[in-house]
Amino acid sequence: MVRSDARRNRAGILVAAREALTEDDNASMNQIAQRAGVGHGALYRNYPSREVLILDIYAEEIDTLAGVVPELLATLSPVEALRRWTLDLVAAMRKNHSLGVALSPDAHRSITEQSYGPVIAVII
Repeated sequence: MVRSDARRNRAGILVAAREALTEDDNASMNQIAQRAGVGHGALYRNYPSREVLILDIYAEEIDTLAGVVPELLATLSPVEALRRWTLDLVAAMRKNHSLGVALSPDAHRSITEQSYGPVIAVII
């Protein structure tokens, strides 16, 4: 079982990383740790690399986007649900553009295929 302070650290790291990478897509792990108010050990215990951290931020965003699909399908036609979801996706991509820039091309392709494909399949 994860301790509550460890959960807080992890959540704080995600918030700090999202903010830091929004401001500067080259933000370092040191800058993220300082911003989160945690030591390097806590940061690297949770995220052994910058890419793992960025992928976790992406996963959180994808979970949010995927989470609205059932509600959209319950209230809208499949075509309208896809249109609305696509608009939400574009807004999220604009907001998180620096996250994509910070990922390697292979990681970016992988997260896109794993995340958006299943959501689109459910809507269509």
